[in-house]
Amino acid sequence: MNDNIINDKFKVLVVDDESSVRFLLTQMLEGEGYEVIEASDGESAIEIFKSEAPDMILIDAMMPILDGMSTCRMLRRLDTGKNVPVLMITGLDDDSVVDMAFESGVSDFITKPFQFSVLRQRVKRMLRLKTAESMLEEKLVNERSITELVNDGIIITDAGNQIISFNPSAEDIFNFKAADIIGRKISEIIPELTDEAIKRDSEAAGENKNIKIKKETAGKKRDRTQIPIGLTLNGLDSGNKLISVHDLTEKKQTQSTIKMAEMVFENIREAICVIDSGCIVQFTNPAFCALSGYSEQQTIGQSIKLIMPDVRAQAAFDEIISHIKAGEQKQAEFILSTREHPECHVLMIINHIEAGVSMPSKYVVIFHDITEQVRLRARQEALQKQAAGIQKMTLLSTISAGIIHEINQPLNSIKILADSLLFLNKKGKVVEISKIFENLQKISDQIVRIDEIIKQMRAFAGYRQGQATTKCDLNAAIEKTHEMLKHQLDMKGIKLKKKLGANLNDVPGNVNIIEEVAVNLIVNSVQALEKVGGREKEIICETRLENDKVIFEVSDNATGVAEELKERIFDPFFSTKTMEGGMGLGLAIVSTILNGYNGKIEVFNNDRGGATFHVELPAVPSNAPACEKNKAR
Repeated sequence: MNDNIINDKFKVLVVDDESSVRFLLTQMLEGEGYEVIEASDGESAIEIFKSEAPDMILIDAMMPILDGMSTCRMLRRLDTGKNVPVLMITGLDDDSVVDMAFESGVSDFITKPFQFSVLRQRVKRMLRLKTAESMLEEKLVNERSITELVNDGIIITDAGNQIISFNPSAEDIFNFKAADIIGRKISEIIPELTDEAIKRDSEAAGENKNIKIKKETAGKKRDRTQIPIGLTLNGLDSGNKLISVHDLTEKKQTQSTIKMAEMVFENIREAICVIDSGCIVQFTNPAFCALSGYSEQQTIGQSIKLIMPDVRAQAAFDEIISHIKAGEQKQAEFILSTREHPECHVLMIINHIEAGVSMPSKYVVIFHDITEQVRLRARQEALQKQAAGIQKMTLLSTISAGIIHEINQPLNSIKILADSLLFLNKKGKVVEISKIFENLQKISDQIVRIDEIIKQMRAFAGYRQGQATTKCDLNAAIEKTHEMLKHQLDMKGIKLKKKLGANLNDVPGNVNIIEEVAVNLIVNSVQALEKVGGREKEIICETRLENDKVIFEVSDNATGVAEELKERIFDPFFSTKTMEGGMGLGLAIVSTILNGYNGKIEVFNNDRGGATFHVELPAVPSNAPACEKNKAR
């Protein structure tokens, strides 16, 4: 809108080639409070209009160079001159002149000679009309801006319920462009708003016929799919109606989600309660009431510690609540005291839910009744102990049989040697001194054999009792073992290659015991390689870290292990070297040592034709006590 209109100070441009006429018109208009600017011809009037932007123009019809009608045509071609009121003053009043004047864009005209009172009123009326049109235009612009900016769909229908306005939000809701839907019935997109339905509401409105409808219903999109909408309709039965439409799809989806969550909360088998940071119960589900034996009214507002009488359990629960972060989940086993069960074992899953900036934190606690699992666990532990006892007795029986077998052979030899000397003496035969000492040497050798058996059995028993758990550098233990066996390996023509992992974690165990493992495994490979010939003999010792395990592998290129022997190879007194006098305790000792340190050993045949003994030991964290390294054996 022109600033002059806002300030009630109108600016009028007077255009006439006669200075006396301009003077009279200026005097009259200024006397009415208008601001007057003058132009003596049409060309200067155009330039002055561009720079001054007057609110109205008084122009003479007959002027030299550029007459009033031509000037008016040029003004109307300007963007700012399309709506400015133009009052033409002319001495001609025949119909043809009047028609030409209006065709050129003149708003009104007055004929000479004119009365100042008539001219004054004519100017006043035209300026008022201009003001009203500007205000109406501004109002329409504002209304259009509002309807285009609001999120709700704004639809205007006429008296026949045909759409005459459709804002951008309505376009988004119904997937129709305004140009495609304007002129069509509102019932095409809102089926309930039929002519009959609106008429019924109009009749119910009474005499004033002011219709007001507010409801939730279904809308129909361009592709004929239905969407939930909320609408408000206002208007007269005989006039336009304003319809505000809100898309309820998200609201309905949220309601459906909430309803589903409520159903899950109410019907889930697990007991659930919601507590605040002070451990006060805010919500419970029926399963929680069934578990605790208390009703919802009895639990809400009470501390969850009502069913947690043990002081240590309460302190442990407080510790979890105080340290669990928003979005985190923690689990812990507790013993609850409910009305039905004095000792109810549960697994609690505690979730910290951040409700919002202005809302205090909440904690969702889910209870899994694990009473039966605890009973089964105790039963399983008892069975494991029983099985361990049976295994111990079986092992003792096996060891006893092995001892009897191993010691019986040298005892028989001793008895035969002694009996032969006694028999010769009984027969009165003279036994040569050399023969006596020969037999005595043989008896001494068998006694040494018995002593070795007893020592190995003591070692085996010692390993089964376990060792003090320190930590050991496995790579250093392998290097020490290589030093000890280097001469023996060289004598037998066997190469030992080491592939020791860098930055390897330590393993649990006394360094001497871990070296014993390495010695037994390498010696076992040496004995296997002694049976083969015609090839390069090689043993590979490899260490590496896999997740939280330290891997130690000893591989050879001998003949491997037969499939049927793999399950028995770690049993005490089982040996494939009976002809060479092996006792079968080396690998059994290795297995026993590793079991004592929560490790394990297995064997498989490698792609080089030999066997690989695969050892796994737990990796000791780097912050454990200082490691034993290179301690004297």
